[in-house]
Amino acid sequence: NDEALKMYADIVERNPEDSAAYYGYANSLLAAWRESGDHAMLEQAKAMAIKAADIDPVVWKPLFALATMYWYDGKVAEAIKVSEAARARDENEYVLANLGSFYLCDGAFEKALEAYQVAQQLAPQSYVGDEFLGMAYYFLGDYERSAILRQRAISKVSTGEPEIHEMWGNLADAYRMAGNNKAAISAYHRAAEIAERDYLRGTQPAADQAARAWYYTALASLDPASVPAAVSHSIDEDLDRIAGEVSEATAHRKMAQTYMMRGEMDKARAAIDRGSSVCKGYRQMPDLAGL
Repeated sequence: NDEALKMYADIVERNPEDSAAYYGYANSLLAAWRESGDHAMLEQAKAMAIKAADIDPVVWKPLFALATMYWYDGKVAEAIKVSEAARARDENEYVLANLGSFYLCDGAFEKALEAYQVAQQLAPQSYVGDEFLGMAYYFLGDYERSAILRQRAISKVSTGEPEIHEMWGNLADAYRMAGNNKAAISAYHRAAEIAERDYLRGTQPAADQAARAWYYTALASLDPASVPAAVSHSIDEDLDRIAGEVSEATAHRKMAQTYMMRGEMDKARAAIDRGSSVCKGYRQMPDLAGL
């Protein structure tokens, strides 16, 4: 990535009106920030995305990227504002999915639902609208509809594309809350299998480790014999470390769910406090009602 950063720096110096180059530079800087944690990289990435959007007032991707950067930085109001500007340039399912997720984070569930519904209408062949609509209905307590949408989203993912463990985990959550334990167990198994591959390679980011811990914890609550003792032991050993390493609000939410299901209520409250400091809407997640 260092070579890419140098290449883009050279290109924008030679071509100061090249929007695409600034956009590429912004994405490379974002990747560098995610690897290093150097906040200066994130700020520079934002500046490059803003420059790309200013140079070409028609393109939507720089604003889409900028909104995501604000989201990573915990600035939800700015992420919403920039996403709405991206929507004004090009109303597509990717912009709408992002915008809906920011609304959901902020507790504006009806606005999230509207954004996801439009995403589904614009691209009915894509899994994006169904998957995110499933999330909105989950937060609104309509678990059966959520499960139907999430299953449909999985069926739309192109054959040959890598499976996404979050989609199977989300489907399992909906089945569990709807009382369909047999289907939930099957879906949690699939989510855990996918997440386990990266865990065994030693390449799994902390957020994915949090998701893996949740899948096995939920699975153990429904079918204890299906979780190997070695896996349970690894989660017992690693959970507090993972909680200290995760930074995304969604991962803090997962940690809260896991701790709560384990009966560690103080740790669950601490995790959702961290998550809701960015995403106040996450306090209204049905799983966490007991907190």
